[in-house]
Amino acid sequence: MAYKWHQFVAVAVMLKKMFTTTLGQPPEPVLLCDDVGLGKTLEIIMTVAIL
Repeated sequence: MAYKWHQFVAVAVMLKKMFTTTLGQPPEPVLLCDDVGLGKTLEIIMTVAIL
């Protein structure tokens, strides 16, 4: 399966929002709402694999 550029962008945004630069600051919530067939499952698998 070939990865698409928008999937890498989604993973990068999710990872950026999960971590903070200030100690004690809560992370921002993330809601993945892509259209059908854009690879939401693969984006989540990629994000979890990086963690």
